[in-house]
Amino acid sequence: MKNYLIIGISGFTNSGKSTIATMLSKEICNLDVMNQDLYFLEPDDPAIERDIHGIRNFEKLSALDMERMVQDVKLWIKSKTCNSDSLFILLIEGFLIFNHKELSDLIDHKYFIKITKEICFERRIKRQYIPPDPDGYFDSYVWPWTITNLMAIQDCTDIGRNMKISQLSKSRKVNNCHDC
Repeated sequence: MKNYLIIGISGFTNSGKSTIATMLSKEICNLDVMNQDLYFLEPDDPAIERDIHGIRNFEKLSALDMERMVQDVKLWIKSKTCNSDSLFILLIEGFLIFNHKELSDLIDHKYFIKITKEICFERRIKRQYIPPDPDGYFDSYVWPWTITNLMAIQDCTDIGRNMKISQLSKSRKVNNCHDC
């Protein structure tokens, strides 16, 4: 029996994925967090698609180094494969983690967070992006690609299970960080 569990939290941009991951990492021992935002290609990378005005589209998988992300997940798995009574958990969070088949296939439990377009926009304009969003980026790229990316995974039946972290203790020991 494997001694690790991989949980994926995906969802719309600015839906609270990182906030949830940070909160859980403070409460659960043996929990590591992998943030998809760390896998964006450099803004000048030619793999990032540009429109006729030179505006980069960061809302597509092609803007991310998914091969490196998958490799990092596999390295994490290899590092946790041992004889132990403890359960090690990797929480992967990101807006396109279920849109990449190889990565999605590594994830045991999948959750997706949706928010309204209005809330998404209000949260988006409060954040600082590098490079900054050009005028009209939300309406031209963020929201249309949010819907496109959601439609691409709509038939995935393994997303959104109601598994609670407390259920993990049935097969392996999961410690609250205050107990470690």
